[in-house]
Amino acid sequence: LAMILCALSIQAQEFMVVETNSGSKTEIETKDVKRVYFETRKVSNNPFNPQGEEGTPVDLGLSVLWADWNVGATSIYEAGGLYGWGDPTGDKISKNVDDYPCPYPVPENISGTEYDIARARWGGSWRMPTFDEMKELERNANLSKVYIDGTYYTEAKGKNGNRIILPVSSGYRWTDLEFDALHGSYWTSMLSDKNNVKALMVRFEDATMSYFTDGLERYYGLCVRPVMDKKVEIKFNQYKVNASITKNSVTISGAKTGKTERYE
Repeated sequence: LAMILCALSIQAQEFMVVETNSGSKTEIETKDVKRVYFETRKVSNNPFNPQGEEGTPVDLGLSVLWADWNVGATSIYEAGGLYGWGDPTGDKISKNVDDYPCPYPVPENISGTEYDIARARWGGSWRMPTFDEMKELERNANLSKVYIDGTYYTEAKGKNGNRIILPVSSGYRWTDLEFDALHGSYWTSMLSDKNNVKALMVRFEDATMSYFTDGLERYYGLCVRPVMDKKVEIKFNQYKVNASITKNSVTISGAKTGKTERYE
């Protein structure tokens, strides 16, 4: 008997046990624990605020390059996050429109500004699309309904054959934190010209794009699909300059002088 007890005592192992308020336990053998420490982390108030990853620009033959997926997504099939208009943090769930954004007067166009979540999350030249750029996508790309792995999406195909997928599986939120059943809603960067409580948005469904002419309250959380201006390198005499081309203008940055000129 003494020999059996001795053997049992030799085989005894020590564990670190963490028990949560719900009663669940996690056990780790102490020999595998390097150190124990505590971290303070910021937790978003918005339950629809995934961090996601930066997308890739796609040339559809339009005036701007379109991202292949949404802010907050990690693939072309994910809807990503749902964000209030003018909230670069993605954290806000307030129903006070003065929080989206806070300055007065409210900016008419937040594309590429400090209130643009596409610029805040992805940096670089990424920005929210304007209303005209959304309409250009509708008018000059072929929209169709596609069915992939049991889910319907809207596909936008350029005349050059390139395409992007627009998830229609998410809607907008914040009716007393309830999820509304309208799908495929995306913000533009433009404030409504009829009511500064609202901003312009579009909705993709099947093979169509629709929009509310007077906009939607800025505290609603919608998807965001970033765009990027097209850039080309131009050789002028012996100097090379960079040009950003948009629908209505060309901005040229001089390599020698460092000056920037805009041509409408």
